Amino acid sequence: MRSDADITKFEALFREQYAPLSRYVLGLSGSMEDTVEIVQESFLRLWSMGAAHAAEHDRPALLFRLARNLVIDMLRRRNVRERHDERAGKVIPMPQTPEQVALGRENRRLARAALLQLEPKQREILRLRLAGFSYAEISRILELNRESIGPTLTRALRRFREVHEQLTNKVDPGGRNENAG
Repeated sequence: MRSDADITKFEALFREQYAPLSRYVLGLSGSMEDTVEIVQESFLRLWSMGAAHAAEHDRPALLFRLARNLVIDMLRRRNVRERHDERAGKVIPMPQTPEQVALGRENRRLARAALLQLEPKQREILRLRLAGFSYAEISRILELNRESIGPTLTRALRRFREVHEQLTNKVDPGGRNENAG
């Protein structure tokens, strides 16, 4: 049985990490419904592990790693299911996400387009850094060498800026793409 102190610490972790974890998972999954489920499951798994598996300062990194692994598993299952459905002649349309709806604003559309031009590892490191994680925490979440985080983040930011600038220069003040009729 867990002590009142354990419960209080876990509640504090939940309050502190729920929003950043939700943003991170939404960025990976693209679905609000999946995000809610994965975030809940991540906290549940962390709670089930108990205090013995992670020092208090490591819990946010472990929580994000759990969530990342759950997203990867979900995407793999979805990919297998979609391939199966395609073979059966049925294609299940992907639901439109709140993120896709919000992309109506030109600046967000450009930022997302630029983000998609990054390598997957660069995107993940950038998202985690924006969520407030240190290089050491990012290296634990992604199971990468800590020394590679800084240079990879620098390359990601440089590439993001270059692509964003290129995309911005293609749009006129009215928000229309110059290549569009």
